[in-house]
Amino acid sequence: MITWFHKALFAECTEMPVNPDRGWYQIFPFSAGDGFSEEEIRNSLTDTERLVLVIFNIGRYAACELPDEALGQMRAILDLFVRAEKDILLRVCYDTAGDAMGREPSLFRLVSRHMEQVTLMAASFGEKIFVYQGLLIGNWGEMHGSRYLEEKYLVSLADTAQAAMQDRIYRAVRTPAQRKLLLQNAQAKEIQNRMLGVFDDAILGSVNDIGTYSMDKNLREAEIEQMRQAGLAVPCGGEAVWGDGYAETLSADKILQYLSRIHVTYLNRQHDSRLLDHWKNVSCGQKGAFSEHSLYDYIGAHLGYRFVLRNARIRRRKSEKGCRLEISMRMENVGFAPIYRHTESFILWRDDRGGSGEIQIPLDLYGIDAEYEKNIIAEVETERPVKLALLTKRAFDGALIRFANRQTEDGSVELGEW
Repeated sequence: MITWFHKALFAECTEMPVNPDRGWYQIFPFSAGDGFSEEEIRNSLTDTERLVLVIFNIGRYAACELPDEALGQMRAILDLFVRAEKDILLRVCYDTAGDAMGREPSLFRLVSRHMEQVTLMAASFGEKIFVYQGLLIGNWGEMHGSRYLEEKYLVSLADTAQAAMQDRIYRAVRTPAQRKLLLQNAQAKEIQNRMLGVFDDAILGSVNDIGTYSMDKNLREAEIEQMRQAGLAVPCGGEAVWGDGYAETLSADKILQYLSRIHVTYLNRQHDSRLLDHWKNVSCGQKGAFSEHSLYDYIGAHLGYRFVLRNARIRRRKSEKGCRLEISMRMENVGFAPIYRHTESFILWRDDRGGSGEIQIPLDLYGIDAEYEKNIIAEVETERPVKLALLTKRAFDGALIRFANRQTEDGSVELGEW
């Protein structure tokens, strides 16, 4: 006997689900060795964002190893963000004033030792740190304006970071050219290739993102294509900046095409205010659910992944347990980027007499960047009419992955009922 399913309405909502590993972030700067206020940090956090960029300035230790007290302080601060259920972008640097040459160690062996100390400390947090940015060096830790930009130094520092963090924490360097250089020289190239991305802190600041890409048109196109391909496996993000107003010369559609092409997952919501305010006052120019929304709203909703359940077809047949579900779901990732962590999914069921259950299904959203259809079979221990929903979580810690459909209170998406 076949019972037909009355499916839910699978319309996309314009709300921005608070999902892990994506979205706007704010910066939390600290100077290693200085005190910090836990209360002040907590009061600065917002429930509408999961990402934070934590920057540690270690410039005062340029002439010695990092003492245990400094490392302990960094651990305590990172632990505070972990307990607040924030996903961490981490950068450690010698300079936050644009004067790396005057603040970095005079001996590379100290830079190398600091990198070892810092990355081992970061590795102890595992997947709770989403992306480790930079290699300590350069103005603001952005890998320019440093005496240690030669290939031998970059390769050495990258290999040290790789040895400590392995495939548990994504890393990012400042430009596609630096990424290409490191992949060519990596001791463990296969790991670096799937873990090394780019943080672009000058997005749309000029035709070449103020030095992120080459000024040569053909080479720049090749580097952007490298970013597109890399972004299918590793996260990209950073800051969008006004520069000389280049972004103002682009249509909303051109801006969205670019952010989608390089798979932008995270952006600073505090800088550059001139550009962000401009985005808030222009239309996104898109059809569909966001047709009446600003460019800023549209970008914020589509940073990283954004899953929309488009359709579900489910049949129910009698079985020894009660009924056998034959489920086909069609979903789409309409965000700029894939999700970069593995997920677990469950079918939740509830009948009309209070019976309920949860069935894990073989559905992992990792890497999906377009339309996707999945067929599964699940057994439900009831013969009563049932309501069904889909619940998805991040595999390593159970953090909810919310779809951009109408949500139930527990964060699941209604599939429908008989």
